[in-house]
Amino acid sequence: ASGPQHHTMYDFAGQAQKRLLKSDDSTLGDQDTDTIRNGILVIDVRYMFDTDQELAARLKKETEDSNLTLTKGFGKSILRLFQRLHLRNIVLAAEGELCALALKLHKVLHEKDSGMISELHLSCPVLTARFINTHLGAPTQENGKKTKPVDVTPLKLLVETMNSRVDILRGFFPSGATEIVGEEQTDNYLLGFAPVSENSGNGEHPECKHGYDADYRSTLGQSLFATQITVEMNRYTKQYERNCEDITKSLTDMIDESHTETDVKTINWSSCETHIGALVLRGNRCILVRSLQHEWIGMRIPSLPRQPEESPADTIGRILVEFTEAGADDVTFLPQVLPVSVFAPNGRPILVHLYAAYATEPPPRDSPLEPDVEDDESTYDWYTYTNAMQKVDAASTTALQIMALNLVQCVKVGIVPTKWGGVFGQEMKMLDVCITTPIAQPLLDE
Repeated sequence: ASGPQHHTMYDFAGQAQKRLLKSDDSTLGDQDTDTIRNGILVIDVRYMFDTDQELAARLKKETEDSNLTLTKGFGKSILRLFQRLHLRNIVLAAEGELCALALKLHKVLHEKDSGMISELHLSCPVLTARFINTHLGAPTQENGKKTKPVDVTPLKLLVETMNSRVDILRGFFPSGATEIVGEEQTDNYLLGFAPVSENSGNGEHPECKHGYDADYRSTLGQSLFATQITVEMNRYTKQYERNCEDITKSLTDMIDESHTETDVKTINWSSCETHIGALVLRGNRCILVRSLQHEWIGMRIPSLPRQPEESPADTIGRILVEFTEAGADDVTFLPQVLPVSVFAPNGRPILVHLYAAYATEPPPRDSPLEPDVEDDESTYDWYTYTNAMQKVDAASTTALQIMALNLVQCVKVGIVPTKWGGVFGQEMKMLDVCITTPIAQPLLDE
């Protein structure tokens, strides 16, 4: 993609908004589609892997392996997500090559909890002969006779033409129904949750006339709520936990994705654009910034190109003026804390030299012990190490880890103070060595 783009879930949010909220609004028309009452869960497997090639390889391994179990790091991760969400009576939909993964996932889930999936929707399924022989064609032994396996789950198939794969699926799922639709209809199936009707008017997909409207409220006063859900292992308890992040306000953000496909291995790091980054510290928190003009989505470590004859401390002063309500006099530059290199943050072909600075003014009363508070109308917020790691990209998380270890050494020799809640990074645990002592101490009155 080039130029500013909407959030990746923007188009889907428009369809979800109509299905969840607008189906009963007679002023909008197109009321002939099925209504979804509870919610919609979108699993975007692209973000599970670094490249499309890795995704393709793992999908092939998942669906063509003779092993009937789900693979670690892919199928098992999705299975764990379903189980942790305690889903019931859902419709599982997939398209193309992912239909094989959906069928395999359904089989495992049905064995564990028969009440979880109530119906399957598959659009133009792409199934290899090996997958069919392994998962759909193997006969079972019953009363000394080999019988063909049958699944009683209702199946809805959308295909462009009838073929042998369709016949196999219809035989395996006798309660299924098949619809023959055009190519342009199947392309929009998952986006619109249903095929396009013949009388949609001017030939456009009917949902396209009703994009996402952040201000829309249903007749009952309801609005769309979007959240990003992850299931991750807690490094301390070793238990899987469900984490949710509200992304509703981010749906209308615009982001310039022109550099997201940059191959970082081809960048000449000795001559590329360089920035000075500012890790502004206050107790156990640091500053991350957001763009109120929608220049990017989410939070970043602030940085700016270094001007000729400008010291890192001077650049940090400009960063504070541009990204926060503070100035150079509001921080103390920490030259003894070694800078950390951040390569290609957020996919941008730049090298950031990240320096540390410490706030001169204490936080508001009691705030060091309070949870992080976000203000979407402000250009910046303060985050603890744990929360900051969840807000920034992979390159920045690595830099924060390294900087946290730097701060550990500096605290021990008195270069960085331990006050106002502790020191940034005190929650980090690495190589089973806890570094929270003696760094984390009771709040010191200053």
